[in-house]
Amino acid sequence: MSVPVPLRLAMLLAVISFGAPAGAQTSGANQTHDPSRMIESEGKFYVYSTGGGSKSSADALFWTAGPSLFPNGFPQWLTTLFPTNQGVWAPDVIYLNGQYWLYYSVAGSPATSACVIGLLTSPTLNPNSPSYKWTDRGLVVQNPANTAAIQYATIDPAPILDLNGNLWVGWGSGYGKNQSVSQLWTTRMDEMTGLPGTVDPAYQPPGTPGHPLEAGRKEGSYMHYHNGYFYLFYNEGSCCSGTSSTYTIWVARSQNVTGPFAGDKVFYGGSGDIHGPGHMGVYSACGVERFTYHYYPTAVSVLGENELSWSTDGWPVAGPISTTPLTPCGDPGSDTEGVDAGEPAVDGGSGLSGGHTDASAADGTNSGQADTADGGGSPTTSAPSGTASGPGAELDSGGAAGIPGGEDAAASATATPASLTGGCGCSLPGRRGREGVGPMSLVAVGVVLGRRKRQGRKTRPRRVLVK
Repeated sequence: MSVPVPLRLAMLLAVISFGAPAGAQTSGANQTHDPSRMIESEGKFYVYSTGGGSKSSADALFWTAGPSLFPNGFPQWLTTLFPTNQGVWAPDVIYLNGQYWLYYSVAGSPATSACVIGLLTSPTLNPNSPSYKWTDRGLVVQNPANTAAIQYATIDPAPILDLNGNLWVGWGSGYGKNQSVSQLWTTRMDEMTGLPGTVDPAYQPPGTPGHPLEAGRKEGSYMHYHNGYFYLFYNEGSCCSGTSSTYTIWVARSQNVTGPFAGDKVFYGGSGDIHGPGHMGVYSACGVERFTYHYYPTAVSVLGENELSWSTDGWPVAGPISTTPLTPCGDPGSDTEGVDAGEPAVDGGSGLSGGHTDASAADGTNSGQADTADGGGSPTTSAPSGTASGPGAELDSGGAAGIPGGEDAAASATATPASLTGGCGCSLPGRRGREGVGPMSLVAVGVVLGRRKRQGRKTRPRRVLVK
């Protein structure tokens, strides 16, 4: 991701029916990599990406670039930990206890360096709201530098609540690691702090950072609950080489959030102009279920969106490209939305997921894209992570008591250029540089006729853990 990729502009043809060209189901500033789950806030949909940028949409199809998560650079605790780093990777967000909880990962440099997952919270995702403020909650989990014993990477966080309301964060990558041991993990968190709690005896870092889920060359995990099962989605294949990418989304399932997971099968491999789909998330609310992901129609990855259904034996089925606009049906946790973001429901889903790898300037940074010799999706950056366009988020210095970090984010604390050998051992050496792109300015012409009416609106008792 250090070296820029040729910008390829495309004209979006007029859409005069319910259909849309394959690979063009989203438009506007739809450039993304490792997108978070799609989530609502104050009447809009939001997605966050590798690079630390955000985007919003009124209909879940046409997207507008938003501010960076770190307009003034990383907080001091993170830059102290990683004087050189490779920027934000794969953020993911849920709504819990009246706040949006956003988990993100950062890798050091060079490839043998450690990785870390951090946490931010804000009462809203709307950057124009007076209450918009990202508060630094500090370090969540991390892996030390590569050793024979330490063979995991704390990247690609994806939170989920279990049936008892316990908070878990899945993470991991087996790219450049010992693939005979578990590379996907989940860690139990405290529901009040968002940090690893003391109630889980399995959390014994650094040797045992939680519960092992899957071994092998896998990354970008995301867990979703549906009708008695937790479904673990993850990526295999090579990433970040444009239309040559072979990323594929797989799925396994278990009746327990900690596994064991079984029945591993391909969920979505893309077709036509959809190359290398990965880092999926699930939107499940008000009778609508869709999954989001990144893919390559050209050399630049963009946001994909498809319908989601379920087979008679309970497995998820990747449906057609989503071309019908959605209307936000209520903020997570409000009385107008059918399912809490983050709350498993026996009749639906949690609406949760995860993200991972190249960044675009449309995401609010100047980061580019890169691929690795072994196909890993670990990015590098060529610009400070705090570089952003648009209004910036105010990073509050307050952290909860006892939270590592939680300090003032110094304006000078920015990411420094990273080595081309990758980071946190998530990828093998030998990156081929690709050129970065500026904000994607695709103007949608034409009119999408018909708007799906949201069905299945219902209310349910809200789980409130803290005020």
